[in-house]
Amino acid sequence: MLIISFLIALLVYIAFSIYFLLNPVDPIYHLLLPSSLFLIAHLVGASVSTFRVGLLSLRGKLFFGMASGYVFFAIGVFVYLFFRSELIFYISFYIATLFMIAYVLYEAFEYTKRGLTLDLSDIMQIITISAFLTVLIIIIVLYTYSFDKRIYFNAILILLGFLLIIFILPAVLMHWGGIMGFEWLAIAIGSFILLVSNILFTAYLSNSNVIFLKIASYGWGIVGLGGIAAFVFGEVGR
Repeated sequence: MLIISFLIALLVYIAFSIYFLLNPVDPIYHLLLPSSLFLIAHLVGASVSTFRVGLLSLRGKLFFGMASGYVFFAIGVFVYLFFRSELIFYISFYIATLFMIAYVLYEAFEYTKRGLTLDLSDIMQIITISAFLTVLIIIIVLYTYSFDKRIYFNAILILLGFLLIIFILPAVLMHWGGIMGFEWLAIAIGSFILLVSNILFTAYLSNSNVIFLKIASYGWGIVGLGGIAAFVFGEVGR
């Protein structure tokens, strides 16, 4: 059943992509792609964490936190698509990212209680990656964004996405070399795609460049599809 859920989500991504490629629709409807996949990711993650893994386990808590984030991502995109409410979009994405940050920090705290720690080289890697991400974010913003009254809302959204990646890195390094390290690395990559997609969508809001809207939609779609894959194969493979 879980494999079928992933195949359905993959089919949704492919079907929407082909339809948008072959039909000249209003670019705003590209948001149907990520909103649908975010919703599917929430349903799959919630069911896996509740009925398959169990909410008392660390893995179950992480899956539930991710699923909770996905439902708010879906709400934010759906509301903007049908009602053009930027305020609800921002609030929903803030809540979604904070949910994920909270659960990632909880996981990291539990890992340290179990004896997993970071050494000096790990800390230096986190600092180096943080500096690289900071420069990259600044470059993307400067080349895409038209500064406007939304700058404070967008700055908070970008900062939260940045913090999510940074807080995931300790878990990646703590488990590096094992299957858990690979899984956390996949989550970090998904969080990076989410961050870039967020930046490009805010750029669209600032200058109405539909190219940024389309790229953000496909990027968010990949994040939703990746989340579904994590829930499905993370459970099936165990």
